[in-house]
Amino acid sequence: MMMKIIGILVSFLVVLSACSSKKDSNELPADWKKYSTANFEISFPKNWKLNEKPQAGVLFNILAPLDTKTDDFRENINYLTQDLSGSPMDLKQFIDLSLKQIQPVIAKGTTVESEQKNGKSGAYQRLRYQFKVTSYTLVVTQYIWVKGNNSHILTFTAEKDALPAYESISEQLLDSFHLKK
Repeated sequence: MMMKIIGILVSFLVVLSACSSKKDSNELPADWKKYSTANFEISFPKNWKLNEKPQAGVLFNILAPLDTKTDDFRENINYLTQDLSGSPMDLKQFIDLSLKQIQPVIAKGTTVESEQKNGKSGAYQRLRYQFKVTSYTLVVTQYIWVKGNNSHILTFTAEKDALPAYESISEQLLDSFHLKK
């Protein structure tokens, strides 16, 4: 009788773990698009809009659809690089400089999260900060790499109130990016 109960409990636990198992965190939805160049690759939802070279210095941006008819801010991701050959620096030096430069923007009571991580493209810094611009309170999440004489900055921007709806997708977007060289 005891063996029967243990067998039932083990079967129950196996079924429970199978039902609650999460997808591989690196697995993206099948209907996402890929944007790939000789230097990098990123995946994004098919209903988001890709703009190659949207403005000087920005290599691409990807815009989310508007949430409602009255929504006038599109959550987005963008990527830019900077040539550091004039003043070479490593990741830590670049982050220190970046934090000094953004401090005036985020000075009014916002906190900065800053954490070094490792990913597909090597060591990078994950920054998150928020600031107010006109009527928007924006939350910015950046992944920053320094490779050779270049910085690579991938930025996701969302309205603070919309961030909970975009938290998972923003992490998938940011994590799907990788440098090829």
